[in-house]
Amino acid sequence: MSARVPAIRCVGVTKEYGRGDTAVHALRGVDLDVPPGTLAMLFGPSGCGKTTLISVLAGILDMTAGNVEIFGTAPFQLSDAARTEWRSRDVGFVFQQYNLLPSLTAVENAAVSLMIRGVDWNAATRRARPLLEELGLGDRADARPRELSGGQQQRVAIARALLHEPRLIVCDEPTSALDHATGEKVVELLRSIAVREGRAVLVVTHDDRIRRYADLALHMDDGRIVERAARASNGASADPTDAH
Repeated sequence: MSARVPAIRCVGVTKEYGRGDTAVHALRGVDLDVPPGTLAMLFGPSGCGKTTLISVLAGILDMTAGNVEIFGTAPFQLSDAARTEWRSRDVGFVFQQYNLLPSLTAVENAAVSLMIRGVDWNAATRRARPLLEELGLGDRADARPRELSGGQQQRVAIARALLHEPRLIVCDEPTSALDHATGEKVVELLRSIAVREGRAVLVVTHDDRIRRYADLALHMDDGRIVERAARASNGASADPTDAH
């Protein structure tokens, strides 16, 4: 495993908002390696920097200092146009607020990630329908967001993030609006995607019920990763180790 290029590598990543005495230090030197084929979960209290970190990893938010590589690509060394292209190809992001387009149906919203890659509208929606079916939304594929519950909208957002088969899938609280059974189905789907060679999934969550699905559990506090626990070979969680 050590010979492979890490799915995620962070070295000394910082993020500051503002300057001087009023600066807010959202990330305080994050070091992180995530192997390919891993479902990693990031736990920690609200405001500790989890969403900031995944936004940096997805190339959505600039960092202040440090180095980030995603499957060997350093997104912050790319031009703005090249980074946008990289993100649309290699990153799937499940936002906590869903960000669905109200004028589009569920299947059209899910298909957007293919359409921006140049896939024909009809072909994209045909590919989206089986994934919505897998997520329990087969009978709601032609409904618009206002006709869907919060949990159904969240599953559409997950389908949109997965459909173009990105190498890195980043999810911000993907089970927060789901009942337990549906949440487990979603995490099982994410894990089935993560364990494929050349893929990785990073999930920010407060849902301790899904921790058992994690190959790597990370705990964040005050802008740092302070604890990590890898799944043991027998499937159980290994003892946590201090990150420093």
